[in-house]
Amino acid sequence: MNSPGDDVSAGIIPRALENIFTICKDTVYYSPKLKLINGCIVFLQDDASLKELQIRKKLLDLCPDMGASYQRLSQMINEDHTFETKANSDESVLIWVSFVEIYNELVHDLLAIPPKQTKMAEGPRTNLKIVYNKGHVFVKGLTSVFVKSSEEALKLLRLGQQRSTYAVFTVDLLKYNRSGITTQSSYKLCDLAGSERVNKTGTTGLRLKEAKNINTSLMVLGRCLNAASTAQKKKNADVIPYRDSKLTMLLQAALAGKEKMAMIVTVTPVDKYYEENLNALNFASIAKNIVFKEPVIKQHRISYAGFIEFSKMAADEGGNEYAKELEDEIVYLRLEVERLKHD
Repeated sequence: MNSPGDDVSAGIIPRALENIFTICKDTVYYSPKLKLINGCIVFLQDDASLKELQIRKKLLDLCPDMGASYQRLSQMINEDHTFETKANSDESVLIWVSFVEIYNELVHDLLAIPPKQTKMAEGPRTNLKIVYNKGHVFVKGLTSVFVKSSEEALKLLRLGQQRSTYAVFTVDLLKYNRSGITTQSSYKLCDLAGSERVNKTGTTGLRLKEAKNINTSLMVLGRCLNAASTAQKKKNADVIPYRDSKLTMLLQAALAGKEKMAMIVTVTPVDKYYEENLNALNFASIAKNIVFKEPVIKQHRISYAGFIEFSKMAADEGGNEYAKELEDEIVYLRLEVERLKHD
């Protein structure tokens, strides 16, 4: 399926990122003044904003330069799709990304900054905790990075790619309206590993344990989908077993119908993968029959004088980009001056 994309095929996630940033193009805010913390939208003070800018800079500096590769990728996407910008002069949008991996039922932060002189893939791996609090599901202590373009988001996606098990790349959109109303939209892009037939792969040791955990997670996901489907047909249906795996805990809101969910299933047209293909199609068949009500987007009214609305530029697009870069640099330098004054 080639989710992250490459020079040959654009992939699903780059297409999704291009769509998101095109829709929000005229309303993207270029300073981290709002952040989603433990499921709640929080205004960041100057010191906190400076810290987020420093984290962002460190991680983007670790990313290899995509250069012409991104231009080719963007061109491929725009040849296949026509994405439209949604104009809303009363709204500012802040975009954050995070990347989590579920490996042997352990939750790892793929964007955690490694210690000095340590490569991204070689850094220590801390098992993080999935928390459910007042209807919100989040990973406690997970790194969330403020981004301004689809290229930056894609760089961080490729930086965090590690293993072939479950990886969930999340894009959080925090929208602030002039009236003081804030809303949150999250895109969870989940790349699921295929089911592992131990007798076919011949795996042993750690790889055998990994294969068993992959099968267990897929089995639990199947049970959750089946329970969600049954719940629509009868009143006293079984409880959906979200907590039986880390994967379904992360997807709990979607499986409960509180978020929109779409599943893309791929098969391998080879005889020896008949059973795997059949299981994948059964997954798709169950998921196709699940119809949830339209989820309600919760709104919060917050007033904060320190949040400056993103000003629209009347210049051409090139001038806009340059002005945004200068604006960001000014914000960063002001915060740095304030920090030095307090040191």
